Amino acid sequence: MSKVTKSRWLPAALIAVGVIVLVVLIVVGVSATRTQGGTSAGEPLRVNGQTSQPEESSGGESTVAPASQDPSAASTATPGDTCTTTDQPLTDPSTMYIDSMKEKSEVQSLGEEPDGTPKAPTGGEQTGWYNRSPDVGSKQGNVMMTIHTFSPKNGSNALGNRMYAPGALKSGDVFRITDDSGKQVCYKYSGNTKIWVASYDENSDVWHNPNGKPQLAILICWDYNQPKDDWDSRIVFYADYMPMGTK
Repeated sequence: MSKVTKSRWLPAALIAVGVIVLVVLIVVGVSATRTQGGTSAGEPLRVNGQTSQPEESSGGESTVAPASQDPSAASTATPGDTCTTTDQPLTDPSTMYIDSMKEKSEVQSLGEEPDGTPKAPTGGEQTGWYNRSPDVGSKQGNVMMTIHTFSPKNGSNALGNRMYAPGALKSGDVFRITDDSGKQVCYKYSGNTKIWVASYDENSDVWHNPNGKPQLAILICWDYNQPKDDWDSRIVFYADYMPMGTK
């Protein structure tokens, strides 16, 4: 995995074009309030350093269409099986499943833009894995991912909108990530944190944290500001790594 300076590790930018207004960078000022939103692009933000703990939340108050009912998203595990099937990290993850939501998302391995900010996934149903963060299945640090949300004018029905809808995710829900060879690594949802752009702190590593406990840290934009056509906050969803042998 290539090295980057701390100031570039989590430059929060993920700027999409046109209709896919995207999730960006991280900011700090943890809050557990719930609000209405969708997503557009925000200004790049940079984060350097200290871990933050997730807060439990049952979701926001956005109005979104029902989650996609993709039968291939249903778990293939049988009772008694363990979810994670390999001790080795996935260097090329290809698919993420959220079984409780019946969601299946293509995982795109993404590097950086010329300005050093993480690239964005290509559409509203894809998940971007920032491949300069820890690999999926690493035993330490935040696996940094990004997912789009859409603003009300664009339908408010990207994957990020659905994830933060009321009751969409509950503590203990499982994220399954696989590669093309069939290896699977699982994470158990533990909660989410809201961070406000206005109170951003460069010393926070609420999203970027290569040295903390092993977990997913999935970033979306939230709190759409219609007059500005921008986003006032970010939501980070956390899910704890499930080692082989755990259920």
